This record gives sequence, C-alpha cells and structure tokens, in this order.
Amino acid sequence: MSAPGSVITEPQRVVAERLDELERALRRLPEGAEGSEADQRLHSLRAAVAELEEAEREDRHRFGHDLRVALNAIAGWTHILRIDAASGSPALRAVEVLERNVRAITKLLEAHTDAIDR
Repeated sequence: MSAPGSVITEPQRVVAERLDELERALRRLPEGAEGSEADQRLHSLRAAVAELEEAEREDRHRFGHDLRVALNAIAGWTHILRIDAASGSPALRAVEVLERNVRAITKLLEAHTDAIDR
C-alpha cells in the first residue's frame, strides 16, 4: 500500500488491519465450506478496502486544498509586502525568500496531487 520508508496514514493502517482480519477469517473456513460463505467474506473484504481507500483519497485531497489556501494567503501578503519593500532592503530579501519557498511548496504540492490522481 505504501512505499518503503513512507509514512503510513491512519486509513492505510485501518485497511491493512481489516485486510489481515478478513484474510484470517477466510483461512479459518472449514475444508469444503460453502463457496457462498467464502464469497461473502471476500466481498466484505473488497468493500472494506475500497471504502477505506476512498476515505484516504478524500483526506489527501482535503489536505491539498487546505495547503493551497494557506499558500495563496502567504503569496498574496508577500505580493503586498513586495510593493512596499525598498530595493536592496532586508525586507525585500525576506519577500524574495518567501516567494521562492511558496513556489517550491506549490511545486511539491502539485506533484503530490498528481500522484494522488493517478
């Protein structure tokens, strides 16, 4: 579900736990058990995984939206500060650093969002 070394989110953990639980239940079915019981458990597993994956996608999209809102506010105020900053002043250098970092974070956010949408 997640790449090695990446942070496991709460929805991913829940999906993994639910998957393990349902796989154990499938293994406990007696030999020759009715296919319908196994099919029901498998259907339940698939439905739970799909539901939790959708919740994770929604959480990531909401997180991306919240970051964009904050970045837009920072970019807007940085633009206002640039108007008042004198050439060569420390304030102008600070504005340039802020703008550079807003662009860098925006680029990371866009890459992250593109990865989610795949």
